[in-house]
Amino acid sequence: MESREKSYTLWLLLIVLLLIINLALAHAGISINASFRILIVEVADRNEDPSERSVVEKSLRQGGMIKVNVELARKLEPGFDKLYAVSDSTGKFLTTPALLNWVSDQGWELRESSVGGFIFVKRWSPLQSFK
Repeated sequence: MESREKSYTLWLLLIVLLLIINLALAHAGISINASFRILIVEVADRNEDPSERSVVEKSLRQGGMIKVNVELARKLEPGFDKLYAVSDSTGKFLTTPALLNWVSDQGWELRESSVGGFIFVKRWSPLQSFK
């Protein structure tokens, strides 16, 4: 019975998240149609695992929802620190802006920040390939 309650709770949270995203997109003046793809990006905390590399690579091409951290971004973009990290004199940098700039360089446009993460959009055509 407890498993069913957890499943119900997860579905309820997903529905609430989708409603929040829909409201955020409506507020930003974006209509969800065949001309846009959506990518929701969550920055992983230090104690959280990011999404699998293959999921991130595919989602960066066609949209979806991913959880990323600097270590994963460095694997996908070897020059990550040089391209996106603005370090202070001790070599420390703010990870969230660096990761958002990295996602933006993949062709995604940041539209909104919400409870579920950062919402990016990308113009898309059915004629495009998802290789």
